[in-house]
Amino acid sequence: MKRVPLVVWLLLSVVGFLSGCVSLTWLPVQDGVSWLSHKAHKTKLIVADEQHPVERIICIWQPGEGRGLDNLPTRGFVGQIFFFNHEFATPIIGNGSVQVFLFDDQGTPEEQVKPLHIFDFTAEAWNRLLVETQLGPAYNLFIPYVRKTPNEAECALVVKLTPEQGQPVISDMAYIRLPGIKAHRQLASKQENGKSSQTQNSSTATDTKGNNVETETIRPSFILAKKLAAQRSSFVRQHARQRTR
Repeated sequence: MKRVPLVVWLLLSVVGFLSGCVSLTWLPVQDGVSWLSHKAHKTKLIVADEQHPVERIICIWQPGEGRGLDNLPTRGFVGQIFFFNHEFATPIIGNGSVQVFLFDDQGTPEEQVKPLHIFDFTAEAWNRLLVETQLGPAYNLFIPYVRKTPNEAECALVVKLTPEQGQPVISDMAYIRLPGIKAHRQLASKQENGKSSQTQNSSTATDTKGNNVETETIRPSFILAKKLAAQRSSFVRQHARQRTR
Protein backbone atom coordinates (compact mmCIF):
# COMPACT_ATOMS: atom_id res chain seq x y z
CA MET A 1 0.00 0.00 0.00
CA LYS A 2 1.39 3.39 -0.96
CA ARG A 3 2.15 5.83 1.84
CA VAL A 4 0.38 9.17 1.58
CA PRO A 5 2.60 12.07 2.72
CA LEU A 6 1.31 14.24 5.55
CA VAL A 7 1.47 17.31 3.33
CA VAL A 8 -1.04 15.66 0.97
CA TRP A 9 -3.52 15.27 3.82
CA LEU A 10 -2.95 18.90 4.77
CA LEU A 11 -3.60 20.04 1.21
CA LEU A 12 -6.71 17.88 0.92
CA SER A 13 -8.00 19.48 4.12
CA VAL A 14 -7.41 22.93 2.62
CA VAL A 15 -9.18 21.95 -0.59
CA GLY A 16 -12.11 20.53 1.37
CA PHE A 17 -12.36 23.75 3.37
CA LEU A 18 -12.22 25.91 0.26
CA SER A 19 -14.48 23.58 -2.10
CA GLY A 20 16.43 2.28 1.00
CA CYS A 21 18.38 4.75 -1.22
CA VAL A 22 17.10 6.05 -4.53
CA SER A 23 18.66 7.96 -7.39
CA LEU A 24 17.04 11.40 -7.64
CA THR A 25 16.97 14.10 -10.29
CA TRP A 26 17.73 17.56 -8.92
CA LEU A 27 16.68 20.84 -10.46
CA PRO A 28 19.82 22.60 -11.80
CA VAL A 29 20.51 26.31 -11.55
CA GLN A 30 19.62 28.21 -14.72
CA ASP A 31 20.41 31.89 -15.17
CA GLY A 32 17.58 34.20 -16.19
CA VAL A 33 14.75 31.93 -15.10
CA SER A 34 12.56 33.82 -12.63
CA TRP A 35 11.09 30.79 -10.89
CA LEU A 36 14.45 29.35 -9.79
CA SER A 37 16.05 31.28 -6.95
CA HIS A 38 19.31 30.56 -5.15
CA LYS A 39 17.34 29.39 -2.15
CA ALA A 40 15.37 26.93 -4.28
CA HIS A 41 18.62 25.45 -5.54
CA LYS A 42 19.88 25.00 -1.96
CA THR A 43 16.76 23.03 -1.04
CA LYS A 44 17.34 20.70 -4.02
CA LEU A 45 13.84 20.48 -5.38
CA ILE A 46 13.00 17.06 -6.79
CA VAL A 47 12.07 16.75 -10.47
CA ALA A 48 9.85 13.88 -11.56
CA ASP A 49 11.43 11.28 -13.84
CA GLU A 50 10.63 7.80 -15.16
CA GLN A 51 11.55 6.15 -11.83
CA HIS A 52 9.76 8.78 -9.72
CA PRO A 53 6.78 10.01 -11.77
CA VAL A 54 4.03 12.38 -10.74
CA GLU A 55 1.31 10.15 -9.29
CA ARG A 56 -1.16 12.68 -7.98
CA ILE A 57 -2.19 16.26 -8.73
CA ILE A 58 -3.79 18.43 -6.06
CA CYS A 59 -5.32 21.77 -7.07
CA ILE A 60 -6.51 24.74 -5.02
CA TRP A 61 -8.72 27.15 -6.97
CA GLN A 62 -10.58 30.35 -6.14
CA PRO A 63 -12.27 33.10 -8.18
CA GLY A 64 -9.97 35.94 -9.17
CA GLU A 65 -9.02 38.45 -11.84
CA GLY A 66 -6.24 38.51 -14.39
CA ARG A 67 -5.49 38.77 -18.10
CA GLY A 68 -7.71 37.04 -20.64
CA LEU A 69 -6.81 35.45 -23.96
CA ASP A 70 -7.13 38.92 -25.49
CA ASN A 71 -4.70 40.27 -22.87
CA LEU A 72 -7.47 42.40 -21.35
CA PRO A 73 -8.48 42.28 -17.66
CA THR A 74 -11.10 39.64 -16.99
CA ARG A 75 -12.48 37.41 -14.28
CA GLY A 76 -11.49 33.82 -13.92
CA PHE A 77 -9.76 31.39 -11.58
CA VAL A 78 -6.55 31.69 -9.57
CA GLY A 79 -4.96 28.31 -8.99
CA GLN A 80 -2.11 26.68 -7.11
CA ILE A 81 -1.13 23.24 -8.40
CA PHE A 82 0.93 20.60 -6.56
CA PHE A 83 2.46 17.39 -7.97
CA PHE A 84 3.16 14.38 -5.74
CA ASN A 85 4.97 11.04 -5.74
CA HIS A 86 4.29 8.67 -2.82
CA GLU A 87 8.00 8.30 -1.99
CA PHE A 88 8.44 11.95 -1.00
CA ALA A 89 6.88 13.93 1.82
CA THR A 90 6.81 17.20 -0.14
CA PRO A 91 5.58 18.14 -3.63
CA ILE A 92 7.82 17.51 -6.62
CA ILE A 93 8.35 19.28 -9.94
CA GLY A 94 6.62 18.00 -13.08
CA ASN A 95 8.38 17.03 -16.29
CA GLY A 96 5.92 17.47 -19.11
CA SER A 97 3.19 19.50 -20.77
CA VAL A 98 -0.03 20.45 -18.99
CA GLN A 99 -3.62 21.02 -20.07
CA VAL A 100 -6.36 22.69 -18.03
CA PHE A 101 -9.95 21.81 -18.97
CA LEU A 102 -12.61 24.44 -18.17
CA PHE A 103 -16.31 23.49 -18.00
CA ASP A 104 -19.31 25.64 -17.08
CA ASP A 105 -23.09 25.36 -16.69
CA GLN A 106 -24.10 27.18 -19.87
CA GLY A 107 -26.10 25.35 -22.52
CA THR A 108 -27.78 21.95 -22.50
CA PRO A 109 -26.45 19.02 -20.44
CA GLU A 110 -25.05 17.56 -23.66
CA GLU A 111 -23.15 20.80 -24.34
CA GLN A 112 -21.90 20.98 -20.76
CA VAL A 113 -20.13 17.62 -21.14
CA LYS A 114 -17.61 19.24 -23.48
CA PRO A 115 -15.13 21.77 -22.10
CA LEU A 116 -15.70 25.44 -22.74
CA HIS A 117 -11.97 25.77 -23.39
CA ILE A 118 -8.77 23.72 -23.09
CA PHE A 119 -5.66 25.66 -22.04
CA ASP A 120 -2.39 24.16 -23.30
CA PHE A 121 0.97 24.72 -21.60
CA THR A 122 4.24 23.42 -23.01
CA ALA A 123 6.68 22.00 -20.47
CA GLU A 124 8.80 25.16 -20.71
CA ALA A 125 5.83 27.50 -20.27
CA TRP A 126 4.48 25.46 -17.35
CA ASN A 127 7.81 25.47 -15.49
CA ARG A 128 7.86 29.26 -15.62
CA LEU A 129 4.83 29.18 -13.31
CA LEU A 130 6.85 27.39 -10.63
CA VAL A 131 7.09 29.06 -7.22
CA GLU A 132 8.24 28.15 -3.73
CA THR A 133 5.66 27.74 -0.97
CA GLN A 134 5.83 26.68 2.67
CA LEU A 135 4.73 23.21 1.57
CA GLY A 136 7.20 22.94 -1.30
CA PRO A 137 7.21 23.68 -5.04
CA ALA A 138 3.89 24.66 -6.61
CA TYR A 139 2.59 26.23 -9.81
CA ASN A 140 0.64 29.49 -9.62
CA LEU A 141 -1.56 30.36 -12.58
CA PHE A 142 -4.62 32.28 -13.71
CA ILE A 143 -7.24 30.67 -15.95
CA PRO A 144 -9.58 33.22 -17.59
CA TYR A 145 -13.29 32.57 -17.92
CA VAL A 146 -13.56 32.88 -21.68
CA ARG A 147 -17.33 33.35 -21.90
CA LYS A 148 -17.89 37.11 -22.21
CA THR A 149 -20.88 37.51 -19.93
CA PRO A 150 -21.13 38.96 -16.41
CA ASN A 151 -23.44 36.17 -15.22
CA GLU A 152 -22.85 33.94 -12.23
CA ALA A 153 -21.49 30.58 -13.38
CA GLU A 154 -20.91 27.16 -11.83
CA CYS A 155 -17.61 25.98 -13.29
CA ALA A 156 -15.38 22.92 -13.11
CA LEU A 157 -11.63 22.63 -13.72
CA VAL A 158 -9.44 19.59 -14.41
CA VAL A 159 -5.65 19.55 -14.76
CA LYS A 160 -3.88 16.93 -16.89
CA LEU A 161 -0.11 16.38 -16.90
CA THR A 162 1.41 14.55 -19.88
CA PRO A 163 4.96 13.58 -18.81
CA GLU A 164 7.86 13.18 -21.19
CA GLN A 165 7.77 9.47 -20.32
CA GLY A 166 4.87 7.49 -18.92
CA GLN A 167 1.11 7.87 -18.78
CA PRO A 168 -0.86 11.11 -18.29
CA VAL A 169 -2.00 12.03 -14.78
CA ILE A 170 -5.37 13.71 -14.25
CA SER A 171 -6.49 15.68 -11.20
CA ASP A 172 -9.84 15.36 -9.49
CA MET A 173 -12.49 17.70 -10.84
CA ALA A 174 -12.68 20.96 -8.87
CA TYR A 175 -15.93 22.94 -8.71
CA ILE A 176 -15.89 26.73 -8.36
CA ARG A 177 -18.75 29.20 -8.36
CA LEU A 178 -17.80 32.33 -10.30
CA PRO A 179 -19.66 35.32 -8.81
CA GLY A 180 -21.68 37.47 -11.18
CA ILE A 181 -25.13 38.70 -12.11
CA LYS A 182 -27.85 36.19 -11.33
CA ALA A 183 -30.38 35.50 -14.08
CA HIS A 184 -33.38 37.80 -13.82
CA ARG A 185 -35.96 35.23 -14.79
CA GLN A 186 -36.24 31.58 -13.91
CA LEU A 187 -38.05 28.82 -15.73
CA ALA A 188 -38.63 25.47 -14.03
CA SER A 189 -39.20 22.26 -15.97
CA LYS A 190 -41.34 20.05 -13.76
CA GLN A 191 -42.26 16.41 -13.89
CA GLU A 192 -45.82 15.16 -13.33
CA ASN A 193 -45.13 14.62 -9.63
CA GLY A 194 -44.31 18.31 -9.25
CA LYS A 195 -40.59 17.81 -8.67
CA SER A 196 -38.21 19.91 -10.69
CA SER A 197 -35.94 17.86 -12.97
CA GLN A 198 -33.86 20.84 -14.02
CA THR A 199 -33.94 24.63 -13.74
CA GLN A 200 -33.21 26.98 -16.61
CA ASN A 201 -32.00 30.54 -16.14
CA SER A 202 -31.85 32.83 -19.14
CA SER A 203 -30.69 36.41 -19.32
CA THR A 204 -29.39 39.02 -21.70
CA ALA A 205 -25.80 40.18 -21.21
CA THR A 206 -23.47 42.49 -23.06
CA ASP A 207 -20.16 41.29 -24.43
CA THR A 208 -16.92 43.28 -24.66
CA LYS A 209 -17.99 44.74 -28.03
CA GLY A 210 -21.29 46.07 -26.70
CA ASN A 211 -23.42 43.42 -28.41
CA ASN A 212 -26.38 41.82 -26.63
CA VAL A 213 -25.82 38.15 -25.94
CA GLU A 214 -28.56 35.75 -24.88
CA THR A 215 -27.25 33.15 -22.46
CA GLU A 216 -28.94 30.18 -20.87
CA THR A 217 -28.01 28.29 -17.74
CA ILE A 218 -29.36 24.80 -17.14
CA ARG A 219 -28.95 23.52 -13.60
CA PRO A 220 -29.59 19.74 -13.51
CA SER A 221 -30.97 17.81 -10.56
CA PHE A 222 -28.54 16.07 -8.19
CA ILE A 223 -28.78 12.77 -10.07
CA LEU A 224 -28.22 14.44 -13.43
CA ALA A 225 -25.34 16.47 -11.95
CA LYS A 226 -23.56 13.27 -10.90
CA LYS A 227 -24.03 11.88 -14.39
CA LEU A 228 -22.70 15.10 -15.91
CA ALA A 229 -19.59 14.95 -13.70
CA ALA A 230 -18.93 11.35 -14.77
CA GLN A 231 -19.34 12.27 -18.45
CA ARG A 232 -16.93 15.20 -18.11
CA SER A 233 -14.33 12.96 -16.44
CA SER A 234 -14.78 10.41 -19.22
CA PHE A 235 -14.23 13.13 -21.83
CA VAL A 236 -10.93 14.15 -20.21
CA ARG A 237 -9.71 10.53 -19.96
CA GLN A 238 -10.57 9.84 -23.60
CA HIS A 239 -8.84 13.05 -24.63
CA ALA A 240 -5.74 11.93 -22.70
CA ARG A 241 -5.67 8.55 -24.47
CA GLN A 242 -6.00 10.19 -27.88
CA ARG A 243 -3.06 12.51 -27.15
CA THR A 244 -0.78 9.61 -26.21
CA ARG A 245 -1.41 7.58 -29.38
